[in-house]
Amino acid sequence: MSGARLRLGVTHSGVTRTGDTADGYRVTSARRATRPHNPLSLLELALVLAVLAVAVAVAVPEYLQVSQNERNDAARTRLQHATRTLELRHAAAGTYAGATLPAGVRLVTAGRGTFCVETRAGDHVWHAAGPTGKPASGAC
Repeated sequence: MSGARLRLGVTHSGVTRTGDTADGYRVTSARRATRPHNPLSLLELALVLAVLAVAVAVAVPEYLQVSQNERNDAARTRLQHATRTLELRHAAAGTYAGATLPAGVRLVTAGRGTFCVETRAGDHVWHAAGPTGKPASGAC
């Protein structure tokens, strides 16, 4: 081999097909240097986007349902508080007039020993008819 030393089958000054030299340095071609290497292929990106889309498709409706349930619970609580307030006012004064209701609750009707109050939870209406009515869905 006329003076060239062999080290693992590669001549000392030669360049292999992979771009490695015999002394362990990596040689990068000019074409590879101008095009940056993208670690994710198009298929990998598509798979990541598909997984994210499924997660969003599951999470968004669940979040909307939870938030509507919270608004409904708050509306029922407001109506229960209003019902207690009206009952106390009627027991003390014999009338429902002048009772201070929670914010967002309105007295729709008041008569002889009965009343109806309403409130909203988003687009949904809740009511309670008294004197001991429980909150129910819909208008009075």
